Amino acid sequence: MRRTLIRIAYAVGLFILTILLLEIFQDKGGSQVTAVMAEPKLPVVTMRTSSGDLYNELHGYTQLQNAGAMHPPLSIAGEDRKIRFQVDPYGQHVTVLHVQVRSTTGSRLIEDTEIRSYKTDKNGKISAEFVPKDLAQENTEYMLVIMLSTREQEDIRYYTRYWYGDEGDDTYAEAVAFVGRLHERAVSKDEQFLRTYMEPEDGTASQDYADVDINSSLSLDMWGSMAVSDAIPPVFEIAETSDGTYSIRGSILLRVTPEDADQKPFLLHCHEYYRINEGTDRYHLLEFRRTAVQVPDPQNMDLQKGRIELGIGVPSQVAQSAEKKALAYVMDGRLYGNDSENTISYIYGFMDTDNPDLRSVFDEHDIRILKVEDNGDVEFLVYGYMNRGTHEGRVGVSDMYYSNRYHTIEEQAFIPYYGSYERLKAEVGSSAYLSKNNRLYIMLSGTLYEINIAGHSTSVVEDGMQGGRSVTSDGGQMIAYQKTDGDIVLMDLSDLERRTIKTPSGSSLSLIGFFGNDLIYGISRDSDAAKDVTGITYAPMYCVKIVDPQMNELESYQQDGIYITGYQLSGSLLTIHRARKTSGADALYETAEDDQIVDTAKKDESLTILASENSSVYGIWHYLTVSGFDPEKLRYVQPKETTYQDSREITVADGKNGKEVQDSRCYVYNLYGLVKDYANVSDAIDAAKEAKGVVVDSKGRDIWKEKIPDRAEIGTVTLQQGDNPLESCLLSILSYEKSGASIVKTDGAADAIATLEQINGADVLDLTGCSLEDVLYFTAKNTPVLVIRGSDEAALITGYGPSNIAVMDPSGSGKRELLTRAQAAKKFGSGTSYLAYIR
Repeated sequence: MRRTLIRIAYAVGLFILTILLLEIFQDKGGSQVTAVMAEPKLPVVTMRTSSGDLYNELHGYTQLQNAGAMHPPLSIAGEDRKIRFQVDPYGQHVTVLHVQVRSTTGSRLIEDTEIRSYKTDKNGKISAEFVPKDLAQENTEYMLVIMLSTREQEDIRYYTRYWYGDEGDDTYAEAVAFVGRLHERAVSKDEQFLRTYMEPEDGTASQDYADVDINSSLSLDMWGSMAVSDAIPPVFEIAETSDGTYSIRGSILLRVTPEDADQKPFLLHCHEYYRINEGTDRYHLLEFRRTAVQVPDPQNMDLQKGRIELGIGVPSQVAQSAEKKALAYVMDGRLYGNDSENTISYIYGFMDTDNPDLRSVFDEHDIRILKVEDNGDVEFLVYGYMNRGTHEGRVGVSDMYYSNRYHTIEEQAFIPYYGSYERLKAEVGSSAYLSKNNRLYIMLSGTLYEINIAGHSTSVVEDGMQGGRSVTSDGGQMIAYQKTDGDIVLMDLSDLERRTIKTPSGSSLSLIGFFGNDLIYGISRDSDAAKDVTGITYAPMYCVKIVDPQMNELESYQQDGIYITGYQLSGSLLTIHRARKTSGADALYETAEDDQIVDTAKKDESLTILASENSSVYGIWHYLTVSGFDPEKLRYVQPKETTYQDSREITVADGKNGKEVQDSRCYVYNLYGLVKDYANVSDAIDAAKEAKGVVVDSKGRDIWKEKIPDRAEIGTVTLQQGDNPLESCLLSILSYEKSGASIVKTDGAADAIATLEQINGADVLDLTGCSLEDVLYFTAKNTPVLVIRGSDEAALITGYGPSNIAVMDPSGSGKRELLTRAQAAKKFGSGTSYLAYIR
């Protein structure tokens, strides 16, 4: 009997042990491995100017990207038309190297050349040259794809835009070298050199090294008394260039060596932005800005009781658990945590502070905290370019879970994305939300998806939410979007309940944004519509309302005789630009003083833990106040990553395998990167003018730049005969394009668009709302601009000069006539529609 009981006990124990082992080592049928994140493996490609300087650091992609959604840095061919670049294999053996020239959309392959002859130096770095064939037209932007394979990874792609002008010169090389000198002289504290270019304003008392511009004091420009040096040699990239003006930026890693020998040096991650213009005697600095954030090193922090030192710069996100027992914060794309057990954790990041690697420093990624538990567990998203690890060389969104008990990180889902980090950040950076039932909601390419983490499935919640027609609350819980009929839908992602704000009769609604989870929107009356000085019709808002998630009205801003013409929303402050209506037949609005609406609702107390003080050496010094934190009992943890054999990948985004994403948005880019996307071309052009930027479409094609040549003429347009002026103009464009398309109808702009869409490869742009000066850009690109007024007037703009504009008017002489700019502005005044197209 005793022996039987022993056997039963042994069997039960063995069964329990087996279950425990299966629980530990198996998940969804896939075996797990816990280890430190793998080191970067991919080579780095860097372009080289004709004078030998490195610029445009390119990082490799292991999945085929949608090239038109990338907008990478611009590489320029000089007088010899050569494209020069360097490959640093980082110990990998390069087996194949070739270069593709493609259209900016990436869809059309123009040239594919294998590079067999190149030089390798003693450090293994490869130097190569490439001269594109004559198939690539001058003064046209292309996508250059450098492809290489190693013994471990095939078809690694490196993307850069490519341009060669008909008057190609090497001023781009001089511009890159000049920016390099500015950076070098700031680090070496050459006050005399910097004084020539900087424009310090009297009375500037800021001591914040985290944000410095051209008007800051020279002391800030030169890092004050800090001993700084380049931790990694900086490489700058060309963002844009136009008519001798260059926008150049760089991601810089600096090492700061404290005067106190007992203190360990620390790192600063900086971004420098320069807009320069080529003058007759020297380059002129038009714009300069530098941001800096200290790279936290928890093992070497100057910890004090009740506070965690951050240093220069502030976290991009701070979150606390419900009972304030744990916190997490994101700084420089790295996630840190602290709990009530005096554990401080470097939870996630690509860069090691002790040995920064050029590939891990690359910062086209970010982290968004989804939730923090009282026990210190953190769920978060890593989104953007993956520098190392399982998904190295891919762009996507990774849902991660950190277990504070076991000090491990588990990826719960990976969602690949085929565009750029900038476009991904514009959506995921603000709209991601995790519900209590473990559903993740994210916005990708204007579509709101629900991700069932446990079930590893996805579904579409809402699509068509793009181009400024949607706004999201900071926490991501509330989303509001505008339907095509003008109504506003307010959606709560915690329960997917939708509430609708109906458009009042004779009015229109405008989305503004959120105060916390409270929606802000405006109302305009159609009867208040007027024309500005350029003849563009607009209707200012007469009222701004704020409603809570249940649609209860919290505030209504409305004053007699006062209208809202614009706004700026920043955190808890809404600044509104106001106007008064003038008297007279042609009613206009005259500017009134600005006003402000302040969000008085209770704020998230977690942000109150961020504090600062002044340091004589480091300027404004930031820290987190943490109750119960005792540095004497500190434990530092850097968790390991748990990976599984089974795939956690969920595909939801368009653009897979490099296919073009089908959307009609316009994107505005400037010196600082992506500004915003817009549904209307005219809105995008207005924003680009204000931001000193450019407009591209969803396929990556240039739509508009402010700087154009002094004169342009399309000499091959001949006016064709039609039954009415609009038909004549359309026939003239079809003839110019050698298109066999037929006229749809000629009743107005909609029919004209339908006709022009038949031109092979053309996408029509409705430029209604743009000024006459704005549309001349298309003439400079050899595209005639169709002007439509009412139902019976139409003309073509075929050229311009410093004083005149060339017009073909079928209702006039039928020949090209020159109008002064004043005459053209009068002729094409209010009620005018402009149409153009791009290919």
